[in-house]
Amino acid sequence: MRRHAEPRPDHVPQPEQHSNVQLSGLLDEAGLSNMAFAREVRATAAQHGHTVACDHNHVRRWRDGHASRAVPPQFIAEALSRRLGRSLSLSDVGMDAQGRIPSAQGLLEFAGSPAEILAATHELCSQPESLDRTQPTGPLTVLAPAVLRWLVVPPPNAPARHTPGRPVTSGDIDRVRATTDAFDQIDRRSGGAVARLPAVQFLRSGVAPLLGAHYTGPTGRELYNAAALCTYGIARYTFDADLPGLANRWTVLALSMAHQADDPLLGAYIVLLLAEQALLNEAPQTALTYVSAALTATGEHSLRVRAGLHAVEARVHAQLAQPLPARAAAAKAERGLARPAEPQDPTWLEPFDHGFVAHSAAQSALALGNASIARRRAEQALAAIPAERVRDSVVIRLQLASALARQGHTADSCTQAEAALRQADGLQSSTVTTHLRLALRELQQHADVPQIAAVIDRLARATHRQQDVLG
Repeated sequence: MRRHAEPRPDHVPQPEQHSNVQLSGLLDEAGLSNMAFAREVRATAAQHGHTVACDHNHVRRWRDGHASRAVPPQFIAEALSRRLGRSLSLSDVGMDAQGRIPSAQGLLEFAGSPAEILAATHELCSQPESLDRTQPTGPLTVLAPAVLRWLVVPPPNAPARHTPGRPVTSGDIDRVRATTDAFDQIDRRSGGAVARLPAVQFLRSGVAPLLGAHYTGPTGRELYNAAALCTYGIARYTFDADLPGLANRWTVLALSMAHQADDPLLGAYIVLLLAEQALLNEAPQTALTYVSAALTATGEHSLRVRAGLHAVEARVHAQLAQPLPARAAAAKAERGLARPAEPQDPTWLEPFDHGFVAHSAAQSALALGNASIARRRAEQALAAIPAERVRDSVVIRLQLASALARQGHTADSCTQAEAALRQADGLQSSTVTTHLRLALRELQQHADVPQIAAVIDRLARATHRQQDVLG
């Protein structure tokens, strides 16, 4: 049984600064201790003819969110860029030109009270659209501290507010859920880039005022559950709009709301979003960390509600080239779906169905090099998913095209790829862009076949169009 914390005050003092989770995540990714990174920074500065005072204490303070005064921040970014083998900006390491941590960093930290959640909601909703693409991205591991806090901190008492005015009603909460469902429909048909901005506007004008209104404890749980689903949707749309830095912040906010709702299952599926993004970015070890956290949090639930988690777990092990654990996880997903739906299962679990599990199995089989199983499971997934899930259909068809090409079925492969391209026309989705790129890479291995060469050209043009649309 989960224990409950003591009641918390509505208003919690804000700390003067936040830890630099961007920098800490990059240092963890690079495998650098504070002392080792201090040496790297001194060496980088020396290459530019500078001598800087920098030791492990400086690095510790930067991690804690203090400004870098003794060391120009560009040396910090350059040292990490060299170590990780990719170019990192100042925003990527969580600093500005003066070495200070930007205020948006705080939005990567778990919000433990209704007052903190409401403040973070207002801050995220109020950010100008022009700032979206300047949000530091960093690796998905920067969210590990927030996920850990969600996993280990006991749920608070039911949130309640006593303010003047009309109390929040069940009708208000139903309206939030219905509107969120409508945005999800837009996302599935047209892509996250289309759904994102109207959803943010609704959260600002239709949900945030409810969070700041009058409600009792039981109503507060339901309200935060609905708000978490809405914010989770925005996180998904934002990832799909190719804005990962901003999406990270929406994900942490959604996770904080699910914690207030005392809904570990919803929290687990929010964490599962991070695992799926890590898989898209070909970071399976990071994905495994998040899947494991999600499974830990849902240990008391039935196999059926955990089926979606195990389906993604199978994909993680497949990407890690671990066939036995992949098959074991896939079997658990199948067993979970074999159980009848339970009355208490939330309606938002509906997309985690036979089509989702078959789709995950097809992806796993492709990663493990088994084209025949990938083809069979992709065909099952196409038959199972509803017509409204256009983006899913595009992705599955592209994977089916890859499986067919590996089997030497050139004409069928081209047919599926061309059907995917027709469905993708008008979609604004970075997920689709990623899978177009993967299919292009796969089919280029068969470029000597004239029919496939023509499809490769169309895939390349479609990929470029998607990239242009998403900016």
